[in-house]
Parts: sequence; C-alpha cells; structure tokens
Amino acid sequence: MKLCIRVPVRNDLHPELARWLASVARGSPSADIGLTHTFGYGIAEGRNIITQEFKATDCTHLWMIDSDVVPPGNLNILDLVEEHPVVAAPYRTFKDGAILWQVYCAGGMSGEMQLYRCIPSNEWPKGRPFWAPVAGTGCMIVRRDVFERVGYTPWKFKRAFVDGIFRLSGEDFDFCEQTGGVMMDPEYICEHYREIPLNRVKGVQA
Repeated sequence: MKLCIRVPVRNDLHPELARWLASVARGSPSADIGLTHTFGYGIAEGRNIITQEFKATDCTHLWMIDSDVVPPGNLNILDLVEEHPVVAAPYRTFKDGAILWQVYCAGGMSGEMQLYRCIPSNEWPKGRPFWAPVAGTGCMIVRRDVFERVGYTPWKFKRAFVDGIFRLSGEDFDFCEQTGGVMMDPEYICEHYREIPLNRVKGVQA
C-alpha cells in the first residue's frame, strides 16, 4: 500500500492538522502528502482536482482530509483499507440547525431520489467497523480501483426535486452512491473544527 494524502485548502489549514500531517510524514516517508489549493473552485471541482493529482501518482490509495478536520493521533484506520475499497472516519458537522454525525443510512424515497438520515453514535455497532450507504468525505480513503471503475472525475452535485423544491445533494452523497457505500471505523473519530453560529443550534446528536 502506498498512500497519497491530499488536503483541499480553500481558506486556512487548521494548525492541529498541520501537526498531524507532519507526524505522518515522519512516520511514513513513502507517503505522498500534499496540500491542494482549491480557492476559487467549488467543492466538487476541488475534489476532482485532487483525484486527478492522485491519478498521476503511483499510489494505491487516496486519503482525502478536509482542512478543518483532524484525525486521531494514530493510523489505525489503515487496518481496514486492504479489505475494503472505501473507508471513512466519522466526524460531526452542523446541518439543518443541529450538530450531527456525517454518517447516513437510507431514510425513504422522494420520487426516484433516495433520502438519508444521520445515524447517531448510539446506533453504531459497538467496537467494530460497519457499512454505511453514505458518509462525509472529510476523512475518507479510496482505493485506486474504485476510481478506475467510476472514473477520475467522479465528484459532482446531483440535481433533484425533493417535495417540489429544487435542491442540490452533496458531492459526498453522489460519490458514495456510485461506489456502493463505505466502511466506517467507529473508533477513528475525527475532530471537525468548524465555526458554528450558536444562535442557530437547535440540538446535538448523540
């Protein structure tokens, strides 16, 4: 296994992530680690740029980490990547007025569009990896053969009508649907350092 670690940087790189990357570079000198400046590009465009950079390397796995997401101080998640083509780590985010986990399961249909709901941590299987249809791509490892199958520009926003309202589903939802889901490591929880307007927070998911 040879890792290509890429961080899309649109604004600032969190200092804890910078320290984490430096630690990985010291411990894994063969890893191809880089920051991809995506200012001026959309989220999906930025991820496509990263994927093209990965294509040009001889690495076997692409590890995408958002610039405000900090993984734990170990690389235990790599134990899963040989067996599973797409592996992700859970982290929280602010969505629809609540702080929720970026781990999703099917939540019904709206016409031909699959809807999802966030899975609270008390519903995760204890102490073992579990499969999820969709996860956030803020800390995700993808094996090269996945891109060979779905293409090296897979990131896009899928347009759909939901209850009569035109919406854009996230590029992470669309990508996971193309790949057939993702294996989650419930022990490898990342910190997400995102500014949240506290006057808009309605709740925090377990």
